[in-house]
This record gives sequence, C-alpha cells and structure tokens, in this order.
Amino acid sequence: MNKIELTIDGNKYDAHFGFGFIEKCLESEEVPNNDITQLSAIKRMYYSIVYGCEIKGEKFMTRAEFYDLLDDLNSEEIEFILGTYSIGFLRSWKKKMKLDPKAEKELDKALIDQEKKLKPQKAVTAAK
Repeated sequence: MNKIELTIDGNKYDAHFGFGFIEKCLESEEVPNNDITQLSAIKRMYYSIVYGCEIKGEKFMTRAEFYDLLDDLNSEEIEFILGTYSIGFLRSWKKKMKLDPKAEKELDKALIDQEKKLKPQKAVTAAK
C-alpha cells in the first residue's frame, strides 16, 4: 500500500497514493488528459487524505474547512507538510508509472529538490 502519515495541526492523517486516490482526483476535478500532476499539491493532498479516511470508514472535512485549517498554520508548517506530501507523492508516482528516461530524470530531480527543501525545515521544527 502506498501511503504516508501527515501530521497537521497536531492531528495525524493517512495520505494514500493508490488507484482509489487517483480516481478520487479524476472524479472530483477536471484534469487535462487525466494527468493528476496538473492539480496543485494542496488539492492532491486533500483528495489523498479524503481517500485515506474513506478506507477507514471515516468522514474528512470539506475542502473549504481543510484550506481554513492550513490557513491557520505558519508558513514553515505549511512548507513542511507540503514538502513531506510531495516527496511521498513523487516516490509513489515513480514506482507506479513507466516513465521514459527523460521523464524519470525530471522526476528524480524534483524529488531531490523537495528533499533538499525539507531537510533545513526538519532542523527548524526539531529545534522548537
């Protein structure tokens, strides 16, 4: 199973990256060429958490409530959550998709860039 656990404002959520998550994105949004990478990371994160809650038989908040929750966080917290989510998504995407060498190289670069951005934030978060 492809998922990660995200902590948002002290609450833990499972963010799933499998076919159910992809279908949730495609059912809920108009996505050019069915390419969910065209959605913002925040939208993808929302749908992956929604799907994770559905698996557990739980109901998640509305997208407006989710955005309000994120709005109450400081910029470091949001960057850390989005970075963690993006790394999980990119790793899952790489594993699931058969990419041509150029696309795989671009994905690897994006993954490395996200991990570099996240490392200084881990130190800041740990120091608090």
